[in-house]
Amino acid sequence: WLPPRVSFAGRLIHSGGPASSIRLPTNSEETRPLLPCAVPRRARVPQYAAGTTAIPAGGLYRSLPVYRQDTLVFGYSLIPGELVHPLFLLRIPAGSEGSYFEIGGDSLLADGEGAYLGFSAIDEDLPAQGSHQIDGRILDWLQSEDDLRYSRSFSPQRIRRESPSTSTEIGVGDSVYWGRGGTGLDRLRLALDDDFFYGMASSYQEIQDGLSLLLYFYQERSESSLNLYAIEVPIAGDTGHVLLWRGERSVEVVGNYHRGDFFFEFQVNREYLPREIQQSLEGLQDGSFDVSTGFTDGAIYEEFLFGNVPLNNRFDDWIRGVR
Repeated sequence: WLPPRVSFAGRLIHSGGPASSIRLPTNSEETRPLLPCAVPRRARVPQYAAGTTAIPAGGLYRSLPVYRQDTLVFGYSLIPGELVHPLFLLRIPAGSEGSYFEIGGDSLLADGEGAYLGFSAIDEDLPAQGSHQIDGRILDWLQSEDDLRYSRSFSPQRIRRESPSTSTEIGVGDSVYWGRGGTGLDRLRLALDDDFFYGMASSYQEIQDGLSLLLYFYQERSESSLNLYAIEVPIAGDTGHVLLWRGERSVEVVGNYHRGDFFFEFQVNREYLPREIQQSLEGLQDGSFDVSTGFTDGAIYEEFLFGNVPLNNRFDDWIRGVR
């Protein structure tokens, strides 16, 4: 009963989360009970659950369609640790190409007394958010294997320092940031499911703003190999975005992270990844990540190279499950 999508220009932004949403054309008789003038019932959420789209915490949904008439976006926002999750309803005006719409505030549904409307977290019909919950808790990673692991005495293979006027390699003794702010990587774990690429990095130091984790993608390994793309997790607050760099000047948001005291976890929406990375994750071609941490105070940036994660057959368990 959903009409054909005619554009993909609208974007939903979510500062909390994670959330799930479904697009509801306003001219459908089935969706009229969900108009703002009516109070939606809890029982209606599972009814539409199969058609929902997940929006990661602190992330955005880039494929919001713009219909020729106004569109309703109805959904719920998952709050970790809570038993009731609030419902939201957004009306997207026709012709909103290129516009951004934020979940939260006025879009949250409330009753006549101002109390937010929600539903119970124990509803078994809710759609899954993925195999790993990006909530700043390490529970999902306890049974995962390390892709990289280092001792406290490890020294980076290479340290690069950049300032407004210079870029040079330096030794450990000359570094300002090595062993501070989370730069001393303890371990890295990666995971994959149908929709997301996940990672967890822990450190011997407290994770602080200014830290970055960088995964430099190489399709081939030789002295002349070029770095095609880089996935960056730049820490700036407890939650935030994951970035994909295509060269030095092209960057886009592809996922989100959540920080704990000594570790952080992240997820990347697989549909936003370039074909080369997708095929390497699926074992269809060679590929690997060079792993670095970096730290900046806004003026000086230092980056520390740790090692390499080959992607060949890395996710065989997932591949066997889908083929």
